[in-house]
Amino acid sequence: MRFALQAQRLAALRVAMHTAGIDAYLIPRSDEHQGEYVAAYAERLSWLTGFTGSAGMAIAMKDSAAVFIDGRYTLQVRDQVDLNVFETRSYLDVPKWIGENLKAGQKLAYDPWLHTETGVKALKEACPDGIDGYFENVGGMILDAVMLRCNAFSRIAFCGMIAGYNGEPIPMANPSLILVNRMKLEGFIVSEHMQLWPEALKELGTMVATGKFKYRETVAQGLQSAPEAFLGLLKGRNFGKQLVKLV
Repeated sequence: MRFALQAQRLAALRVAMHTAGIDAYLIPRSDEHQGEYVAAYAERLSWLTGFTGSAGMAIAMKDSAAVFIDGRYTLQVRDQVDLNVFETRSYLDVPKWIGENLKAGQKLAYDPWLHTETGVKALKEACPDGIDGYFENVGGMILDAVMLRCNAFSRIAFCGMIAGYNGEPIPMANPSLILVNRMKLEGFIVSEHMQLWPEALKELGTMVATGKFKYRETVAQGLQSAPEAFLGLLKGRNFGKQLVKLV
């Protein structure tokens, strides 16, 4: 009974797809504004699949359907989605899954209002001269997109790989770029550089105060909101650091 609604809604979508003459339909989590938070009326992915994570997408076909997520949501998606109705796959498997399930001549439909052209294009516009240095704290698709824009002799400091903290491997899409661009990749553990802490605090504090250093954070109001904020952190609802303001 818990998952009955998911099967019913998927069946209704398939009827609509058949009527429209399409063979596959892509359902993103994003809405037409492409923001982090999606209004209740636009929770298409959650409505169809039950998955409430802040990043994901689904593809429905006549005889198959799948939900694609990154490593942060591996456990959550298995708890929220009917595994008898939807496969659960990594974002990196989207091209492979489409190739395995969509035959030549079949039609894959999507709502153009809900998609950007590509994240890579946006990154290109943000970094028209390429990237010389990058501080990595997540891994996965963002790292792959950044590496496509990295210049020769660029450097990447790895301070975190949160997309893989569930224990699953994080494939790298284009490792050959490390060789081609003669890149330097190095792990960075904060506790190994404590002698630089005072100097770093002074430098970073000055940059924040002058507006040279830009950052974003999610702030929950009041101690009573701490449990919900913590659960939201585990589900990827926060943007930047998750903080709780006590007074």
